[in-house]
Amino acid sequence: GYSLLLLGLAMLPALVISRPGRLDWRPLAALGLGIVGILFFGAARLMTGPGALTLPADTSFLQIVQPNIAQRDKNDPAKQSETFQTLVDLTAKDIRAGQSTLAVWPENADPRLGSAADAPAYFAAVLPENVSLAAGSIRIWEEDGQQHFGNSVILFGETTTSSRDQLEKPVVATYDKHHLVPFGEYLPLKGVLTRLGLSKLAPVADGFTPGSGPTVLEAAGI
Repeated sequence: GYSLLLLGLAMLPALVISRPGRLDWRPLAALGLGIVGILFFGAARLMTGPGALTLPADTSFLQIVQPNIAQRDKNDPAKQSETFQTLVDLTAKDIRAGQSTLAVWPENADPRLGSAADAPAYFAAVLPENVSLAAGSIRIWEEDGQQHFGNSVILFGETTTSSRDQLEKPVVATYDKHHLVPFGEYLPLKGVLTRLGLSKLAPVADGFTPGSGPTVLEAAGI
């Protein structure tokens, strides 16, 4: 219904010139009233939404982290640490103490996480213990003597004590994207395009390896 309302409002200006030789300004007035009505409705919803409610103590929260980092900066190795720190700072902000929270980072938020052995201990040190983290990264593994790359989600659980008496957020699950994007994640017609000098269109030499298929990841009660 909301999409139909927006479509109707978007078409109102066309009615201003619907009759030859005559301008009708009433549709513009209706458009203005419609926009004002939407704004008031939105404001009322925000004032009475989930933030204004008293939630049960065992409620799980989902935190979407959007760092608003330009693609050119995201792919700049010189700015990688700064980008990563921005993600950490946003994740640690406004966490509700004692309530399970699943934070979700963007796709390929940091390509190093897939092979960083110290990531579980680091996240335990900088993020609240009740936070689990789903982070996009590049996963690298060896199989049949060949190196494979996955465009992956790595799921770090809530803080726990490891077998070495060290606090960490352990990797509890991984997911490798299985439906890959041509050119962005693999090179179709690789033999032909490579001979034409277009092999660099793919991010890695042989492209990403597709995962086994859809799966469900669980953390923080979500």
